[in-house]
Amino acid sequence: MPIDVIQVMRNWLDLNQQQLEALGTTAVLSIGNPERTPRSAWIDFENSGFMGRVIAWERGDTEAELASLRAGEIRAPIYREIQSPSELEEILASVMRAVSLTDVPSDAE
Repeated sequence: MPIDVIQVMRNWLDLNQQQLEALGTTAVLSIGNPERTPRSAWIDFENSGFMGRVIAWERGDTEAELASLRAGEIRAPIYREIQSPSELEEILASVMRAVSLTDVPSDAE
């Protein structure tokens, strides 16, 4: 049974918006073309030093990636198959923490 990635991501973003703001991280949900299958959605995370993206397809594939804005480096994407909404929520939380916790002053890099 396909995972409603759009709804899972909407719910996750609603529940975590205050925490994201407290961490100085913005997050924006985008939804893929509804005429294409499988359906997809992604959340872009960004703060002053890093950005991340989690893409999920309703068939259960996910891709997560991080990039350093200061260094201009993109870390290799991580692909994972998920079986449940909670697995997608774990990936979103992991990328949120990675983006937020890696916002270090430029003189510390």
